[in-house]
Amino acid sequence: MKLSATALVAAVTLATSVTANIGRGIADPKAIEDLYRRHRDSGEYQKLIHKRGSPVQPALRPRATTEPDQAAITDATQECTAYNLPEISAIAKNFPAPWDNATILPGDTQAQAVWASIKASGIIPAGITPKGTANGDFSAFTPTYPHSDPDCWWTFGGCDTPKHPNLANDLVSCPEPDTWGLTFDDGPNCTHNAFYDFLQKNNQKATMFYIGSNVLDWPLEAQRGIVDGHHICVHTWSHQYMTSFPDEQVFAELYYTAKVIKDVVGVTPTCWRPPFGDIDDRVRAIAKGLGLESVLWTDDTDDWKILPLGTLPTASIDANYASIIAQETAGPRAHQGNIVLTHEINGHTMEEFMAQYPKIQAAFKHIVPLTACMNQTNPYPESITYPNFAQYVAGNINATGLPQGATIKAKDAKYNPTAAVNQTMTGTQTGGVASATGAVLGSKSSSTTGAAAAAASGNHKSSAGKMGGEVMVIATSVAAALALGATALLV
Repeated sequence: MKLSATALVAAVTLATSVTANIGRGIADPKAIEDLYRRHRDSGEYQKLIHKRGSPVQPALRPRATTEPDQAAITDATQECTAYNLPEISAIAKNFPAPWDNATILPGDTQAQAVWASIKASGIIPAGITPKGTANGDFSAFTPTYPHSDPDCWWTFGGCDTPKHPNLANDLVSCPEPDTWGLTFDDGPNCTHNAFYDFLQKNNQKATMFYIGSNVLDWPLEAQRGIVDGHHICVHTWSHQYMTSFPDEQVFAELYYTAKVIKDVVGVTPTCWRPPFGDIDDRVRAIAKGLGLESVLWTDDTDDWKILPLGTLPTASIDANYASIIAQETAGPRAHQGNIVLTHEINGHTMEEFMAQYPKIQAAFKHIVPLTACMNQTNPYPESITYPNFAQYVAGNINATGLPQGATIKAKDAKYNPTAAVNQTMTGTQTGGVASATGAVLGSKSSSTTGAAAAAASGNHKSSAGKMGGEVMVIATSVAAALALGATALLV
């Protein structure tokens, strides 16, 4: 892969300028160039992004070949030494280049079929256009954008209740009182072993929003997330402002991230978080088409600004944590459950959380992943069962059916978004997309969804011959699930 100087900067720093500082989702435009960079602590990033397809790069030697090998590394420089694995080389061609803005790959007939089915389903609202640029410059867009916020654009005014029909509310808080919903964005980071060891030692699970490019670059680290029993969700392929992309790129950013998580980690994700919170009803609808629940947050630590990679001293981030604790333990929001945004982006953000953890424990009765706070015992179509809230707070924190570190291997696992659509539409996720609308699916909608599955199964038989095999099966199944799922949501 050949990268220009411009492309390299774009890969390492997620945004180089932000000239519109509107709403709640936009970082300080004067500081963002240095604040939110994708870095490699060892300085190996140049080698890493050139490691595939470059004839001038020497072969990279794996410094670990299994997840337990990787998890045992304690030296940060060794952790972040670029590596490759045969099983990753075998599937890498199925994905966009790491850190490139995702588009549907030429010849990817399955992605094309799934995308066609989502478009044909009619779930994408008409009349919502892309906004600004991928690096968050909305200055040319906002002067003519209506103040009424017809698109429910979170970045503009914090809207998290869609204004178009058949879209679930964003998940922004835990319904359980005195509960800290623990989430980390931007993983898997190559230096995370000490942090994941800390979580293990403290019997603590979390929801991890993984970037697709990071999963492909650091597959053994991604596998540790599921082996350790954390909850794995999507955080897009390239971590750009999603409302800036045309429809097909929104789809590709989500599709290939979910696919790489399925191929590398072994689970089909059913949730995602937009980078910078940048979401509107168009993006929500495309995510729904892939069975992805949209997750935001109640409180933001702003920990990614911490020095030395950011511009704020540790004391400032300490104060942010203290403010969140104060809001949630006194005043109008006292004793309500929250979801807190923290980051796995680098060793300093992880160290900051570890330092703050005793204070969080002292202030909150419970610190739980989203699976527990939303009672999502089956967050994936795969046969993995997570504890519900009561079980988790009683000390039964471990999921059952998890893969073993010594045997988990990346492969082309035939990602099928229909499974995620069915999982979120049928209510098998208690507190998932269906109930997030405020209309928990009852017996009527459950039977309707059962009919959807039967209809999809029938369509498999009648349509497979027309297009040949599972590509048509997946596309037809997605369309059937979406059509009947939307009806179920209205019951």
